[in-house]
Amino acid sequence: MTSFFAVTDNPDILALQPRLTADDAGVRRIALIDLADLEEPDGLLWLVERLTDDPAEEVRAEAARLLEAWEDEPVVAALCQALTDPSPAVQTAAAQSLSLLKSEAAGRVILPWTDHAQVSV
Repeated sequence: MTSFFAVTDNPDILALQPRLTADDAGVRRIALIDLADLEEPDGLLWLVERLTDDPAEEVRAEAARLLEAWEDEPVVAALCQALTDPSPAVQTAAAQSLSLLKSEAAGRVILPWTDHAQVSV
């Protein structure tokens, strides 16, 4: 995978790199909040990646919460996939974020998930 930091030249995002990649999950979680506060589209890639791949459930759940305002198809798809996360906290955060989406395009991404075999989805 291409490094997220190789695809952005945003100095504010690059300044967060040490914290976004820290060993401590708490540091990564707070760094995600700071990243979201920048409201930069370049930050979406990192938020989605942390939602899907971070080993700490608290980081994945925070990413799900922070993605609530974005209706881009890859974001909505990642939130839908997070409904199957092994952590109930991540599932709940993803469901809450999805419940706030109102666009028809987001609905088209969500609709196939209504048939999911897992009842909680």
